[in-house]
Amino acid sequence: MHPPCTVCMGLDKECSKYCVYRRGFPPNEKVIEFSRVKYLLNMDNVYMNLLKLYHSIDQGDYEIYVRSLIHETTCRYDENLHGAKGIYDRDVGQARQAQKLVEDQLAAGQTVLHAIREEGLKLSEQIHIKETQLKAAGIQIPK
Repeated sequence: MHPPCTVCMGLDKECSKYCVYRRGFPPNEKVIEFSRVKYLLNMDNVYMNLLKLYHSIDQGDYEIYVRSLIHETTCRYDENLHGAKGIYDRDVGQARQAQKLVEDQLAAGQTVLHAIREEGLKLSEQIHIKETQLKAAGIQIPK
């Protein structure tokens, strides 16, 4: 006998190895995720919805649907009011802050680089003037 999948465990029924829920909610995995799907999306009929979808869409699409259900409920759990949109907005805000920080640091780095170049030009001009003065005085500069 094999362990029941998470959905069958929730239904408290026997689970066959050909159970349609097994692909989306394997045994001893995604227990918390399934309980969130059932509770947060208020889907008492989640079992029937999954069963109908299993027979109406491709297997790859079914797994994508289950992952998206889990993702949406996780987002709703983490961000009660706005769900996935709230998490998206928060992440976009953090990305914009990070971008602004990088741009500010880049501008500061460019300012420092410009100052270093200016100093380098001043030093090379001073060296050139000294070399010219030494040559005019007849002093040989070793290279």
